[in-house]
Amino acid sequence: MANPGPVTEATESSLSRLRLWGGTLFFFSGLTGLIYEILWTRRLNLIFGHSILAVSTVVTAYMGGLALGSALGGRWADKHLSRGQQASWFLATYGRLEGLVGLWAFLSLPLLGLVESLYLSMAARGVQGTSLYLVAFAASLLVLVPPTTAMGATLPVVSCLYNSDSQGVGRNLSRLYSTNTFGAVVGVALAGFGLLPVLGLKVSVALAGLLNLAIAAVSLWVSRGLSGHLEKPVELETTPVAGNSGAVILTWGFALSGALSMAAQMAWTRSLTLTLGSSVYAFSVILVVFLTGIAAGSALFHRWAGRSQPQFSQLAWISAGVGLSSALAVPALGRLPLLFLHFFPMVRHHYWQVLLLDLCLCALVLMIPTLLMGVTFPLVTQLYHLSCGRLGRSVGNIYSANTLGCILGSSLTGFALIPHIGMERTLQLSAAGFFLVAGLYAARDRNRSWMLFCALSPLCCFTPAWDPSLIYAGLATHGVTMRRDDSPIYPHQPAYLRDGLSGSVSVLIWQPGGITMRVNGKPEASLGLPDRLPQTYLGLVPLLYVQNPKRIGVIGLGSGLTLKAAASAPSVESAECAELEPYVIEAERYFAPYNDHVAQDPRMKLRYADGRTMVMGDPGKFDSIVSVPSNPWVAGIGNLYTQDFYKSARSKLNPGGVFMQWVNLYALSPKDLQTVLQTFGSVFPEAQLWALGGDLALVGGATGQVNLAGLQRYYEASPYLRNELMDLGLKRPEQLIGNYACPLKFAIQNEAKVPLNTDDNPCLEYSAPLSLYNLESFSANVAWVASARQRYNRLPDGIEPTPEVELEAALGSLAFTAFGRPRVLTPAPPGWVELVHIFGQDYPPAEERRQWLQQFGSWKEGRIWLAQYYRKRGEMNEALECLPQEIEKLSDPAERVYWLNLRATARLSKQDWQGAYEDFSAAYLIRPFCDFSSAQAYCLAKLKRWKEAESMVARALQDNPYDVRSFLVEALIAEHQGRDDDALKSLARVCRECPFIQEAWLRRAEILARRGDRAGTRKVIEDYLVFYPEDKQLRNMLQQL
Repeated sequence: MANPGPVTEATESSLSRLRLWGGTLFFFSGLTGLIYEILWTRRLNLIFGHSILAVSTVVTAYMGGLALGSALGGRWADKHLSRGQQASWFLATYGRLEGLVGLWAFLSLPLLGLVESLYLSMAARGVQGTSLYLVAFAASLLVLVPPTTAMGATLPVVSCLYNSDSQGVGRNLSRLYSTNTFGAVVGVALAGFGLLPVLGLKVSVALAGLLNLAIAAVSLWVSRGLSGHLEKPVELETTPVAGNSGAVILTWGFALSGALSMAAQMAWTRSLTLTLGSSVYAFSVILVVFLTGIAAGSALFHRWAGRSQPQFSQLAWISAGVGLSSALAVPALGRLPLLFLHFFPMVRHHYWQVLLLDLCLCALVLMIPTLLMGVTFPLVTQLYHLSCGRLGRSVGNIYSANTLGCILGSSLTGFALIPHIGMERTLQLSAAGFFLVAGLYAARDRNRSWMLFCALSPLCCFTPAWDPSLIYAGLATHGVTMRRDDSPIYPHQPAYLRDGLSGSVSVLIWQPGGITMRVNGKPEASLGLPDRLPQTYLGLVPLLYVQNPKRIGVIGLGSGLTLKAAASAPSVESAECAELEPYVIEAERYFAPYNDHVAQDPRMKLRYADGRTMVMGDPGKFDSIVSVPSNPWVAGIGNLYTQDFYKSARSKLNPGGVFMQWVNLYALSPKDLQTVLQTFGSVFPEAQLWALGGDLALVGGATGQVNLAGLQRYYEASPYLRNELMDLGLKRPEQLIGNYACPLKFAIQNEAKVPLNTDDNPCLEYSAPLSLYNLESFSANVAWVASARQRYNRLPDGIEPTPEVELEAALGSLAFTAFGRPRVLTPAPPGWVELVHIFGQDYPPAEERRQWLQQFGSWKEGRIWLAQYYRKRGEMNEALECLPQEIEKLSDPAERVYWLNLRATARLSKQDWQGAYEDFSAAYLIRPFCDFSSAQAYCLAKLKRWKEAESMVARALQDNPYDVRSFLVEALIAEHQGRDDDALKSLARVCRECPFIQEAWLRRAEILARRGDRAGTRKVIEDYLVFYPEDKQLRNMLQQL
């Protein structure tokens, strides 16, 4: 074995310079490593879709390679260290590893392209599900494991430059590890905020590869000019802090710490996005804070540890500190929305200032636990080094154990913990786990504190609970309009709430028949008229272009209204619907009574899949594809707005097929709108544009002639479609064409130089969040679309502009009045000018409104729209005056049901229980609708016809098991029968799920007061006054109590 010889002053100087170069270059290694992780995740998202599968694939391949590389690299480094290799050899070896990473970077994207080709070719042969995923997963591992293995080997190799006395190992490694992690922080910032939107995916990967090659070149150059001898590893005697048992405990303890830290990171990220939003910038901010805390903790290790002998007890108390700070972070996360809301008005006008606020809030929650996590790595490594005396192996074994734990923690958390027990419980369990790890370390040191740590562990599961009405309120999208006090932001609890694989799904009930579904706090579906109308329109517009569609595809389930409308053609044999989040499909049951139970239709095939994956990986073709994803500012959604995806979608259309894209006009700058329009137009130059209030529908493909006759056939064959359109104020299918705007080319600003959104340059995903709080962008976008519509001012091709058709189109255009006045009619029917005037202005005084009905005279169409106008504004008395004289004699069943429902609702508001019951009963005979049966039951209860009410409410709950009005009727019946406990239980559910039903609060208060429960009565009234603070009668009653 070579003898290193005496260490001279010159040798020591060379060694110091080698270490300085190694540490400096290791900073850039961390930078490129995180850039690759982000960019490769982005590329795999295009294969697997934006799902937990893509993230898990990257985490497994990336961290698995790091673990393998660190384990092999540690043994290899120690082998050469024991042979007396000079320090320059280790720096040169590090350079060669970096060169391998850099060269592989240039191959990675072409190889991942081959993985995508394999994936799509197998899908085209009919391979689906787990088999398809496993093949693509294995192929991805073959691509990513080689470079990540080389990355993992660099840490133990570079650490050998710092082989010195055992007491200095932890201090030196802390500096090295923190340097690398600070580089990772810069890499996240570069990839998350600049590289992708400016340079694109391919150029960004190439630049990172060039940087790795530069690191390799500098390492090799420096190693040739400098030399220095390293100390040989020494087999140390077993000490009180070392030994084989200590090494085993350290290995398993640090592996468990890795799993717990990854579980906490994933749950922290998911919970923070509920407050900060789901944009790519929010995710980058969270990751920057997490890595900064770890880097800072590692850098500070030598300051508090100094040169003292490390002990397991020190490690135990640090792990306990991680557990304690993580436990305290749980209630802090629950109150974080209030802090955001307090400071948001100060920064809302500049998105970058909002991101700075996000950064501060993340640091407030995460900095202490991540600082302590950063301390553990050098301390564990130093303790392990005392066990075996081989630095390379110590670093490699500890790093690989921790990394394998991270893989396990990532998989368990993403696929099991969060979907089954939720984010809050996951955070509590991870905090409890750190206390158990602390107990394990303390027990090794025979320190009695292990009993304390084990006793504190279960207490972590009893931190103050989150308020769902606060943390799931969606501050990122609604912070502009919310209050800044401690009262609930959305003042009632969700009727349904689940933390799923890709998002948190909640359902809120505002009133009977008024339901909203939110994902990560952002509304994605609603039964409110302004949302319900475009949801139905989006499914019907393709039917105007496609003759007898047989197979259709829908991206995004939501309320199911779009899917039902798209499949309303009797010719449809199969309807594929892609929904990324399984809990959205589960929550759809709340909308089932209103979408005709579309999920139970045997023609429907609901897929737990990304929309891009469904379209590109489907072996067949479609007659129409309707893409209704979330907004493009949400991370990953921009993949469904790229030129590459549109090309793939076009290739999946049958001859004569169409592709339709939903586009929001709010929270989107005019420049971003032009990016969407021009990107879509680059693939579908013949595209047509439909204006739907705050939304657009872009239709591309075979859009030459509108097939209005085909839609009329579907309308006549579908009672659901007739009733749905009538509910929306559209009496005939011809009225749908009134919201046609123009060919897409009329809405494109050719002089606007905007980038196209592509897979390689996802500019939209990075620019759209910048307009999230710009309220003026909506008005600008609407004005631009309105001007394009008015410049074109024609009906779609294939429609003969007869006076009758023009009138129907003009009536239909009243549904969305945001895009200017309806078409000019010549000659105009009596009352038409007045109707246009009404819909084109703000709500006028009551004196002017009373004159409207006289202006219309006997014009029935005008009365329908005027009633719709009043109904939207809750003016039921005025709507009642628009009723035709003899509703029962109307020939159209859908029209008869519409007016019966309107009159029954007006009578209900006047407490005419008998009249309302008769109208709801007549409507139910024509259309067995859940809202009618529950209303009948309520009227019967108010009429004290208890037997009939009991029978009717049972039928109503069969129609809709989640109807809050039925729960109220059950409570009224139970109270009448003397079952006060059952009544209170039902009333409590109504107040919790739909707190705007005042009667439920009052009945609860009266029952409790009758029972002499003053404290319970007081609590109910206090909760009631949160929602109705102007109720003086109840406020006086509260003072008396």
